[in-house]
Amino acid sequence: MKTIKILAVLMAISGSSVFAQDTLNTKMNELINTDQKNAVQNNFEREKQERAKADAEKRSKEAKQAESKKAEVVKADQAKPADAPMSDADRAMMDYMTPGDMQKLLAEQVGEWNEKVTFWMSPDAPPMVSTAKCTTTMILGGRYQKSVSKGKMMGMDFEGQGTIGYDKAIGKFQSMWIDNFGTGIMVMEGKYNPNTKIFTLSGKTVDPVTRQELDARETMKMVSNTEMLMEMYVKRDNVEYKTMEIVFTRVVKKK
Repeated sequence: MKTIKILAVLMAISGSSVFAQDTLNTKMNELINTDQKNAVQNNFEREKQERAKADAEKRSKEAKQAESKKAEVVKADQAKPADAPMSDADRAMMDYMTPGDMQKLLAEQVGEWNEKVTFWMSPDAPPMVSTAKCTTTMILGGRYQKSVSKGKMMGMDFEGQGTIGYDKAIGKFQSMWIDNFGTGIMVMEGKYNPNTKIFTLSGKTVDPVTRQELDARETMKMVSNTEMLMEMYVKRDNVEYKTMEIVFTRVVKKK
């Protein structure tokens, strides 16, 4: 509006000899460009203010929503009943899944061991001797002991794996053994005598020649922190005899 008024004055003045027509045109263009710039600037400022207002409204809305959610959480927590006391079943389950003294006992055997293996094919057969190395670890959060043995037996590569654990529900040790000299799984169970420091486990084994199932018994004695003695017996025709003996010597790593 201001520009229009000024243009009108200039046009009135242009009728005199003081202003030339080209000067009038120049002045008119300058005024028009200035007005356009002012209009653009005004639009920019107005849009800037509108954006700032919209952002402030958005932040205010988000803050109110956050406060509302927080209030809902607090209300829900307050509405929760007090924690119920643990039932007998829950306590029994927690005890069953928690490693105890017998698991600690198994953990004492963790480490690297050298094995001297002596075995007999029959009661009157001469002993055969071989060597192996055994690595013992605790697995599944210290609940079970795993052992891996590797060596030579009768001129062939030998590898076996054993797992033993203590079932707190039945109060017995249970073990499983597999190796590459067979396709069966030997399962045994038994107890530990703290006075003699001997594990005694019993189970079944199979004679691969006769396919006859035989009673088997295994003892493991912690002779010292650096030595263990394992003996395996089987019963054939109601006569029990030793089939294997393994002397474990702990590998002490030099510091």
